[in-house]
Amino acid sequence: MLILFATLGLEILVAVALGYKNKLFLLSVVLVNLMTNPLLNYVLWVNTAGHFLKIKIINLFLLEILVVLAEWFLLAFIWQKKIKKLLFLSLLMNLISAGTGIIFGVK
Repeated sequence: MLILFATLGLEILVAVALGYKNKLFLLSVVLVNLMTNPLLNYVLWVNTAGHFLKIKIINLFLLEILVVLAEWFLLAFIWQKKIKKLLFLSLLMNLISAGTGIIFGVK
């Protein structure tokens, strides 16, 4: 649960820093993350428990790509505008949250 709250906090900060201050937009960032973050962490946990893929950083990288694309698609679907800007936002939010997790050794 701590990972989810940390991710939400970081990704909201990134969105605000990039100028997304509309409360409904920030709520959509939270809702999108409530769909993608638990799923990502569950898949990572299952992989770790089952030892399916041995190279964890490659696994994380591939899953993060899927998360970036899913969040971008969902935000673009919700807001129907600024498609390229939303891809950049999704990429940056996830780079920072995943990078922070890697730096602090969150598993």
